[in-house]
Amino acid sequence: MTSLDEGMYGVAVEPGSSFNLEYTKSDMFDDCLMVMLSVSAKALSKD
Repeated sequence: MTSLDEGMYGVAVEPGSSFNLEYTKSDMFDDCLMVMLSVSAKALSKD
């Protein structure tokens, strides 16, 4: 998950950081899903 977080946000998200305190794990999971879906949709539309 670390490399994915780095790719999405441009920074490494450290466990216990203030960033993690602002989001629940389910919110993070939903965000990751939405980003992956939008990225794959853009990749498909380019073809």
